[in-house]
Amino acid sequence: MKNKFILLLAILPSLLFGQTINSDKLNAYFSLIESKNLGVGSVSIFKNGREVYAKTFGQKNIPELSFKQHTKYQVGSVTKMITAVLIFKLIEENKLRLSDRLAEFYPQIPNSEKITIQNLLGHTSGLGSYVVKDGEVWVTEKVSDKQIMDLIIKQGISFEPGEKVAYSNSAYYLLTKILEGKYQKPFQKIVRKEIIKPLRLKNLTSFIPGQKGVFPPYHYNGSSWSPLDKEIDFLNVIGVGDVSATSHDLNVFMNNLFHYHIINNETLNLM
Repeated sequence: MKNKFILLLAILPSLLFGQTINSDKLNAYFSLIESKNLGVGSVSIFKNGREVYAKTFGQKNIPELSFKQHTKYQVGSVTKMITAVLIFKLIEENKLRLSDRLAEFYPQIPNSEKITIQNLLGHTSGLGSYVVKDGEVWVTEKVSDKQIMDLIIKQGISFEPGEKVAYSNSAYYLLTKILEGKYQKPFQKIVRKEIIKPLRLKNLTSFIPGQKGVFPPYHYNGSSWSPLDKEIDFLNVIGVGDVSATSHDLNVFMNNLFHYHIINNETLNLM
């Protein structure tokens, strides 16, 4: 898995500085990944607001996999970028401030009187990762919000706000809950109203139980691809890691974000 991401990232420098995209070389590159079972996925490259290259690779190595052009991938913690954008929309509308304290929303959280919205967004809150308990991922079956909040409280803080940077799933869980409180809607409906409908995205969605058209998770065991025995129940990571999308629709989202169609220039620079 690590090698797969290193290989994919290796092509990015040649794509970010205006060079001509060499489709033949890219096709050969992804064919090599496919032939060596180094990865399964889809690539979408946008230039000047439109898709100039698209490629899927590796799917044929999993004979039982049902795959169509618009089959979505669980995009994991890319979800956090969407959550952050929604928070900054509230900031832009003067409904929230970066300096607001967590204690205003969840005073029971340790150090909440010191932790700000900015700390939560930037992974400088000192809070931990509720998805891991006793060294293992435990949210593979649906758990309650109370169980999650109790664990966040129990895990406490590992440093004072702003002292360090440490990736925090707990921070984004709390940001999602703050969003839902401000909008008085579940995260799924907020994403649909503020992101999906305005951008006319047909293949990006927050998790819905029983959803279809999403790739199941697989791993390569050295000789073949097989389904993961257990995966996170996405209802436990709403706003943290639940979104699924095609690479094309993610690009549409990012293109609109960086052209100030979701939040304005000033807000994006602040973000």
